[in-house]
Amino acid sequence: MEKHIHSPNCNHDHEHDENHFDNEALDDNTVSIKDLVYSRQVIEMITVANDFCLFLEKCETLNKSQILEYLHRIAPLLYLKGSLLPDVQLSDPEATERFVNEIQWEAIFNSMKKILENSDTFYYTDSNLDTIEASIAEHLADIYQDLKDFVWLYQKDTLNPKQNAVFECKALFQTNWGIKLTEAMRAMHLVLFNQQILTSNSNNENWEND
Repeated sequence: MEKHIHSPNCNHDHEHDENHFDNEALDDNTVSIKDLVYSRQVIEMITVANDFCLFLEKCETLNKSQILEYLHRIAPLLYLKGSLLPDVQLSDPEATERFVNEIQWEAIFNSMKKILENSDTFYYTDSNLDTIEASIAEHLADIYQDLKDFVWLYQKDTLNPKQNAVFECKALFQTNWGIKLTEAMRAMHLVLFNQQILTSNSNNENWEND
């Protein structure tokens, strides 16, 4: 019968192999996180979010129709890109920062409210079936704050802030800016197309009178 000789170093070699595999798993996990953070879904979200924020920052130079035309096109795209963000874990809580302050928020809010005028107020029904009075300008300023923080945090040089930026953006999409975006979309849709219907009816009346 063949005898199996037990080497005194066998356990040590086995432990070494386990450590080796653990390190490989850790490396694979790190690569996986990096792939997610630099994925096409995240880059596209960054691109659309940055475009949205830059637009709101210069909105004072535009009229109501121009703003609503742009927003009613980019809002569904923002929602789509937010829903496609990958699932990542919060890395280092200390690597998460908020950048938009109250003054910057108020600047966006005041600009939008001034432009929208009497079209700013809208109503929606909450989960308790209560009717809530809301403001398009306030919703847009809140969305701007979440997305601008996302863009700025993602621009940090190291992986941890970028990872946290993706985590925060997806979490806030589910609990804040995604909800407010859908509410604002409906309100802007009604303002935009009611305005177009009124303009069309007015033009038809003028044509008939002529």
